[in-house]
Amino acid sequence: MPDSRDSRDSRLRVAYRAAVPKLIRGWIRHVVFHRPRRVTLHLPVPPGDAGPPREVRIKAPRYMLIPRMLAETGLAGYEPETLAVFLATIDHAPPGALLDIGANVGVYGLLARALSDRDVHAFEPVPELARIAVNTGLTNQLTYAVSRKAVGREPGQATFYLSDSSDSSSSLNPAFRASSRTLTVPVTTLDRYVEQNRIVPAVVKIDTETGEPDVLAGGAQTLRTHRPWLLLEVLPGRTDEAVAAEMKPWGYTWYRCVGDPPYAAATDLNLRDGTAAPMWLMLPEPATEQFWARSLEWLAAIRATGRPAANRH
Repeated sequence: MPDSRDSRDSRLRVAYRAAVPKLIRGWIRHVVFHRPRRVTLHLPVPPGDAGPPREVRIKAPRYMLIPRMLAETGLAGYEPETLAVFLATIDHAPPGALLDIGANVGVYGLLARALSDRDVHAFEPVPELARIAVNTGLTNQLTYAVSRKAVGREPGQATFYLSDSSDSSSSLNPAFRASSRTLTVPVTTLDRYVEQNRIVPAVVKIDTETGEPDVLAGGAQTLRTHRPWLLLEVLPGRTDEAVAAEMKPWGYTWYRCVGDPPYAAATDLNLRDGTAAPMWLMLPEPATEQFWARSLEWLAAIRATGRPAANRH
């Protein structure tokens, strides 16, 4: 059953089409949605680094959600607590690669390339989003591998459902969001990708709009062998039980990333307090005081970036 937000958006679209002539709708679509948005984004200064702040440039269509959010608030208003924990994992995890599964326009991979020397591999099956991720890396001389494949339980091909409400909520799950458009996409598994590319994954970020349990199921050998640090989205009432079932055999410690760190270890994922789409940190060993201190340092650095530069047009 569609969410109330999807139903509301559908009613607004119907009303808009009825009220606005087709010719004018075409002009509005061209001006508002296809004129590119350019954002110069301030990066956080690494803790202990006395160098000048760095900037990266992002160019994307105006309809894309995450570039719009970054234009409005910068990194300081875009998941700052999760980004801080993510950067701390980059600093503290054992040697190895970062895998960003569900990259969208590539914010996490871009930060990892700019602020670390780790090998970065991103996965984004929506062609328009993957293209922005690739072009942003090229523009800023921060290139990294971007695969146009989805990651799931089994390799092959699958239908990918493009959300009608947001380009950041498309999914392999047809029941997740209302969708009037689909793509046929190639699907790999975490295990297959790691084996084929002969990489050692140290950090894996997973944000696949209810596909997280399938990513974990297709990465069982990777979890068993490499014990990567995980940062993944868990949706209460949708994926919490399935994610818990996939993770319990591996003996990880779970932390819900809500509010400022440090976070207390959790015994289950069934925590439904109204928090929207919380991210969870899952570690093969309990987090140390040094890790939480680093997270707080990164959080202060992210909040200090403030708003992006003024060329938001």
